[in-house]
Amino acid sequence: MNRPVKRPAPARAGSAVEPPPVRPTVVFAGTGQHGLAAALLGMAVPESAPSAFVVFRHGPAGARAFIPGHREPRDIATGTGPLTRPPRRVALSVPAPTLEYVHLIVAPDGMPGTARTTVVADAVRCADGLVYLIDAGEPLSPARRAELAALAAVAGRVVLIAVRDSNDAERAAVVGQIPALAAAVWYPIEDVTAIAADLRSPHWLSGPASARVPTPRSADPVELCPAPVVTGDDAAWRQVLATRLGEHRSAVKDLFADDLDALVERCGADPLRLPEALDTELHALSLRASACLDMAARDLVAAVFSAVVEGRLRESDLVRVTTALWRRVEPDDRTLLVTATAGVAAVSGAADAVSATGLFSPSLLPPVNLAVSGNCHLMWHYRGVPDQVAAREWLHHAAESVHRAVDTALDARFAELAEAVGALAGDAVDHGVLLA
Repeated sequence: MNRPVKRPAPARAGSAVEPPPVRPTVVFAGTGQHGLAAALLGMAVPESAPSAFVVFRHGPAGARAFIPGHREPRDIATGTGPLTRPPRRVALSVPAPTLEYVHLIVAPDGMPGTARTTVVADAVRCADGLVYLIDAGEPLSPARRAELAALAAVAGRVVLIAVRDSNDAERAAVVGQIPALAAAVWYPIEDVTAIAADLRSPHWLSGPASARVPTPRSADPVELCPAPVVTGDDAAWRQVLATRLGEHRSAVKDLFADDLDALVERCGADPLRLPEALDTELHALSLRASACLDMAARDLVAAVFSAVVEGRLRESDLVRVTTALWRRVEPDDRTLLVTATAGVAAVSGAADAVSATGLFSPSLLPPVNLAVSGNCHLMWHYRGVPDQVAAREWLHHAAESVHRAVDTALDARFAELAEAVGALAGDAVDHGVLLA
């Protein structure tokens, strides 16, 4: 039986642990994470956003909803009417003592699945650690085990919260199934004071989010070491560029097409869950496509400039080149929205709203952003699903539209990458020095 969660006592003024200059970010996930966050902070998750990630930050009380397709967040603290579609992210400002030490991101409730795991794992990867609530006394289902293993693999630090009494053997059994949890710290859910003290500790300060410092595109590059010797062979690198460009463009498109087919199969199995399931699937699809695109771009750059310089391409040289190329590539903040007519509309200036967390991993090329539009949500909720055959037909048409739109976006990104790489490599060979 789950035990009630009590709120922690407020932190005393002049305590030994002072708030850090840069607050780390921790993701809450698992089972019952909203209740734990409410107990820690004294503020429940808004009922208007059951499917959204909720970002808690310290400050005067306030609430904003980030809705895909909207360029500006919606102030929901003042109750300005219904939303056209569920937000992916809700940002709450709360004057809670714990938030002076850490930002919290609470994942939405839901059963583990391929798409959900991808989205939550991306949030954990961009943050400094994970707090995962688990019933150690019950055998882990395959889906729950896969989710927890995926999150542990990308988490900077993991804290496990036992939602009911569990003994050492039960906890050891969990770790035995997921070895990446060997260093995880355990707390019982009723010991909220200890959990709050852990969140205020400096253990979370070594993760990627707390160390991340945004770099403006106009910033001067940092000289890491002397420039490498550049070869005079202008043909070799051009051949590498042409070959890798064709290979990677085809590979990324093929992987996306296969991923999209799998998405249709998962969503088509239960059309009544549209469009919420489709939006989660599109979110995960865009994350996987963007990661694949970034890996392909970085491999292409490394291959081309290995042919530009003499000897081995040093890591410091690759950093300089990647930074220079990143500044040459034009940002693309468009979001591709699936419409009620199963088409795709591109909306510029709204890329931040599709993020579940507001945190982003650095990428060489602009990511691909996908979501379901507000009018599509309204259509399904107000018109309803006429029958499964019609719903599946709409889904297939929507998938075809997404395929065409993303295919065009990928072509544009690879073309811009080729132009930027060609210009930088050509300048290096012409001048005999790597101008990055």
